[in-house]
Parts: sequence; structure tokens; C-alpha cells
Amino acid sequence: AFLALPCNPLAVDEYEYYAVTAKPDTNNFPSYILLVGCEDDTTISVSSTTFTLNRLETYLIESPNDQTGKKVVSNKPITFLTGDQCSDVPPTANHCDMLI
Repeated sequence: AFLALPCNPLAVDEYEYYAVTAKPDTNNFPSYILLVGCEDDTTISVSSTTFTLNRLETYLIESPNDQTGKKVVSNKPITFLTGDQCSDVPPTANHCDMLI
């Protein structure tokens, strides 16, 4: 277990985040992007979808595909976590681990 809720505001107009999920195409396990609001009234855009999160509200994006490179933009800082349920590290491994 770990706690991963960094909420450090910067002097910028918007925040950009990019997913790295490292999901191989050889398994049927999903990849994830988890967004956590750090402040109330945080506007977030993912692809063509825009929504608002308040402090400690979450939004989970699950996909059967690799989400590496997916761009997320917000007007306030958020906690941005990416990962996948089953990654082979190294690729020649005969088993997989969840990566966050």
C-alpha cells in the first residue's frame, strides 16, 4: 500500500498530464488512468470530454488498450495516476505485475 496524492500548485494557467500505461497487446487486462481532484471546481478535459471534479472526487478511465500518450488538461492541480493490471517487465517474463 502507498499514499499518492501530491497536490502541489504551480504558477501556471493550466496543467498538462500524459499517460504512460505500458500495457502489452498480448493480454486481456485493462489499463487505467485515475484522476483525483485536489481543489473544488477543477475543470478537466480528456480527449473530447470535459468534466468537473471537487476536492477528493475521483474519475477512473479504464481501457482494454494502451493509453500511453493520452493527454489530460486541468485548470487546477490534480493527482494523476496511470497503470495497468498486467505488465511483463521485462517483456520476456512469463508472469505479470500490476504497475502504477
